Amino acid sequence: MITMTTVMLQMAVGVEDVKEALLNFALTELSESPTNHVYTFIKSEMGAHRHHILTSLLAARDSAENKLEENTERQQTPGANYETLVTCRDSDFKTYFRMNRNTIQSLTRIIGKRLMASAEAVHPLIPVEKKVLLTAWLMGNNQSYMAAAKLFEVSKGTVYRIFHHICSELTILAGKYIQWPDPNECDEISASFENKHGFPGVIGVIGACHIEIREPEAQEEAARFKNEQTGQYTVILQAVCDDRLLFRDVCAGFPGQTSKLRVLIGSPLYTRLSSRTDPLIEPHKHILGSSDYPQLSTLLTPYSSNADGHPLSKQELKFNSLHQTARSVVEEAFEMLKKRFQRLRFIDVSRTELASKVVVAACVLHNFALMHGDEFTDEHYKNTDKKI
Repeated sequence: MITMTTVMLQMAVGVEDVKEALLNFALTELSESPTNHVYTFIKSEMGAHRHHILTSLLAARDSAENKLEENTERQQTPGANYETLVTCRDSDFKTYFRMNRNTIQSLTRIIGKRLMASAEAVHPLIPVEKKVLLTAWLMGNNQSYMAAAKLFEVSKGTVYRIFHHICSELTILAGKYIQWPDPNECDEISASFENKHGFPGVIGVIGACHIEIREPEAQEEAARFKNEQTGQYTVILQAVCDDRLLFRDVCAGFPGQTSKLRVLIGSPLYTRLSSRTDPLIEPHKHILGSSDYPQLSTLLTPYSSNADGHPLSKQELKFNSLHQTARSVVEEAFEMLKKRFQRLRFIDVSRTELASKVVVAACVLHNFALMHGDEFTDEHYKNTDKKI
């Protein structure tokens, strides 16, 4: 028998579900790029009214969550605020933001020019430098949006919208900061690989890694993004890096269950690697890849055991040894990327397109920092657990 209490409880649960759905919808719509159709709609009277409602919903939730998490966050960052962050010592600055001051200043100027040229901007009254620092801080650690909200003295919803907006701007800049090497650069990279690893003609190394995300909401999508080896939900980052650990090509977003071979074949890179009419790589040069990849004239993989069971020759074993040594640079690049930007340990979003955007944005920051001589060493990594 269903009692009145049971009915009331069911109604209460239903209301909470509806409220949560509305809040999630608000976060999603208000974080979209300024070019999105939502912003066009907002210009109308009806759109402006809805925008006000969504903003109010977010403000209400921010207020409630602030009270619930206030004590915990204060224990984690006692006495910290935005002012102490930006005025700290240079060594601490790099610990907090994973890049030095000069790199951040250069990035701020570039992002600032883009935002000035934009017809619409997310929270235009907040200084660009603060937006860039907030994004760098979130990229550099795996703390919550609430922690960032308290530190940067804005609401949690504002943090979310700024972070994803700046990530969107960074992905647009990918075409400038993640570029395939020109012929002169290819010669320099090839000479470097040969000097360091004894392997001639190498202009890059291809590899892939998994980036963990929250479980996608749709059951079918969740199944595709589940990495069967680890049981985690992941997106795959495929990248080609050079001798300096710069990413020369990236492709992010394939589901976690996809093999390296299928990721390559499905990426724009494969079309050009296998093209005979528009070759990406000049003759006698190539990239290296593991045995997961196909053998191409432009992509060299290691020798595998003969089908008849005969062992590899000394020359083949020597080739494999040099190949493995040279190929290690892509793993080194992935390691540096994830150490510098620890947000990539776990991206707390279930929308795979948002996760992919964050991954590409991190790759752009990785290259931008290295291009500015901003290395990230093991010593820097050891300081990442330092409290603010």
